[in-house]
Amino acid sequence: KDDKSIFELADELKDEEIQILKETYTLENNQGYVPYTFVVNGNKFIADNTGALEEDAAKDFLTKAGYVFEN
Repeated sequence: KDDKSIFELADELKDEEIQILKETYTLENNQGYVPYTFVVNGNKFIADNTGALEEDAAKDFLTKAGYVFEN
């Protein structure tokens, strides 16, 4: 079982990196010029978000995607 998750700010990646990701995952909401965050686990797409997130919203997004935060 691969339980390694990755989340990225896709708008900060190089064009070549985005192209590889688009060929690997369905990143339908990626507009390329606004903050775009996505989470994958192994080869499985988990979640994405288009637009900036404040700290609490980012933690909520990542919690729903399976991350656990310690206080």
